[in-house]
Amino acid sequence: MDDDLLRDATIQNLAIRLRLGVEDFRQAVAAAKADLKRFRPRENQEEKADKVKPTAIDHLIIYLCHLALNSEAAAEYLSEQLETLQECLSESLGNHVLVDILAKRPNPESEAAKQAYLMTIPKGDRIALENGFSDAIPEDPVSSASDTIAMLSARFYQIKEKALRTRLNDPSLTPDEILEAFEEVKRLQSILKALDQRF
Repeated sequence: MDDDLLRDATIQNLAIRLRLGVEDFRQAVAAAKADLKRFRPRENQEEKADKVKPTAIDHLIIYLCHLALNSEAAAEYLSEQLETLQECLSESLGNHVLVDILAKRPNPESEAAKQAYLMTIPKGDRIALENGFSDAIPEDPVSSASDTIAMLSARFYQIKEKALRTRLNDPSLTPDEILEAFEEVKRLQSILKALDQRF
């Protein structure tokens, strides 16, 4: 699982079901991975060095990068939203690429400027962006950016809410911790309801 929050929530859920501590579960998974590696054939080291894998970047982040590179208005809007999106973006794979684009702001009207910018970023990031970019630019890039941010936020709060619900099943929680987690679940559900109404 690439999503850290979802992975942690899943690990916690499975550990509770298997009646294991979270660390014991992680160690068991690490041991299983080590066993798998022993049976995989080794790649030629030179071939391995030549291969550059695309960076794992969230598809919603790739789309926001696409909008920021192709629309001055979308880039301006996203720059204004960065501070409020800090927590949400910090949990999204590849957020560093979007932040860098918004900091450097290559001219969307100049194909040369965009290509020159793309050549300055790490090759893995560039491959991931180019693989995920679309030729189409929406009629209203700002509205598309706003909708994409809402989707990103909804997913972030859904994962948080699911992790808290899983935590509420932990029998070792104190009554105060249960109340605190329950109140936070209610708060997150209220945010998610507002985001749902938007669509």
